[in-house]
Amino acid sequence: NHLDIATSHQESVLLRSLDDVCAEFTIETIHLLKLDVEGHELAVLEGGRQLFVDGRIRYGQFEYGGCNIDSRVLLADLFAWFTAVGYRLFKMYPDRLQPVDRYVQGLENFQYQNWVFARRDLPKLYNPHDLAGLFTRPRLAAAVVIAVAAVLPWAYFIRNLARDD
Repeated sequence: NHLDIATSHQESVLLRSLDDVCAEFTIETIHLLKLDVEGHELAVLEGGRQLFVDGRIRYGQFEYGGCNIDSRVLLADLFAWFTAVGYRLFKMYPDRLQPVDRYVQGLENFQYQNWVFARRDLPKLYNPHDLAGLFTRPRLAAAVVIAVAAVLPWAYFIRNLARDD
């Protein structure tokens, strides 16, 4: 029962960590990691910790909002996690990306919003088009883009496995 709603259907799914999937498919670098896991971002991130520690994930995007109440994962938890592995965060607005260098409690409002993360050694991003532009440069034409979605747990989409590193 969730919120006093009874469910009778159960389905088993195979869950695999991001570290394991990348090892199996010999994915050395993820250029963009898109997370849409309804508040369970921290679990996905933990499953890819070694990729982050090694700097093998360049950029990514996740959502934050009401689902984080259900999962009990605060924005503070995500800030602490990304800081520990050497990434910076940007709040995404329709016309810009706002760098947010430190967590403040006022950010914790559980209203739907998008966040971008980037390795600290990469150039700062200032608008959402900067992220899209990363994949139009010839050098990144063979980018690996992985999306992790709640509807297909740990399913992934890979566009072109060719390497550019």
